[in-house]
Amino acid sequence: MNGNKPWIAEPTPSEWFIQHGAGSYEMNYANTGSIGADDPVPNNRFYVHNRTMPPNLDPLEFRLQVHGDAVAHPMNFTLSDLAAMPKSTARYVLDCGANGRSFFPRLPPPAQAQGWLPVGFTDWRWGAMGAAEWGGVMLDQILAETGVDTNNTYARLRGADEVLQGDGSTQPYSHVFDTSALAGKGIILAYEMNGAPLPRDHGAPLRAVIPGQGGNVSVKWLVELFASTQQIP
Repeated sequence: MNGNKPWIAEPTPSEWFIQHGAGSYEMNYANTGSIGADDPVPNNRFYVHNRTMPPNLDPLEFRLQVHGDAVAHPMNFTLSDLAAMPKSTARYVLDCGANGRSFFPRLPPPAQAQGWLPVGFTDWRWGAMGAAEWGGVMLDQILAETGVDTNNTYARLRGADEVLQGDGSTQPYSHVFDTSALAGKGIILAYEMNGAPLPRDHGAPLRAVIPGQGGNVSVKWLVELFASTQQIP
C-alpha cells in the first residue's frame, strides 16, 4: 500500500492494517497471531495516527529547545547531546484515547457535524493501541540539567507538525501540563522504537512517550519544552 495517502510518510503493509483515511491506520487484530501476548508490536505493524504529513526533520539540524521563565538554564539539545546522556529503555503501551470509539452509538446531527478535521474523530475499533520498547533519555534528566522549576509551574511540549485548525489556519501540535505532572513519571524522550531508530510516522527524530495517559499527549516530532510560572494557553 502506498504510504502517502494522505498523511503517512512510510509504506504500511495493507494486510496488517485497517485504513480509516486522513492519516489513521489501526492494527488489524485478525492478523496479529504471530505476535506473542507479552511481545512488543513490530514497528511496521504499529498503529499510526497522524494529523498532518509528518515533518521531515534533518537529524543533524535537529534541536530540542528547553526555555521559559521557569527554566534556570535554557538549553538547545542536539541528538548527539541526547545520545551522550545515559540511555533508558521501557516497554510502554500507547493507547489512543478514542480506542474502541466505533462500538459506541453514533450521535445524531448536529452533534456529529464537527468534521473540520476527520482524523480527530476516527472510528477506531480495538487496533489503536500497542506496546513497544522505547529507548531514549528520561525527561527527568532534561528537567534536572536545565533547572526546570516543577513547583506551581506549567509546561508545554510542542511538536514540529503544523495541524489544520477550524478557522483554516495551522498551528504546531502541542500539549500543556502542570509541570509537576511531568516529573518522576518515567517519561522517555524517545529516539528509538523496539531497538531501531524511531520511524518518521512515529515522531522521528524525537518524541515524548508518557505512560499512563492517552497517546495524544505523547507529542511526536518534539522540538520544544517551554516552562513558565504563568498559565499557558
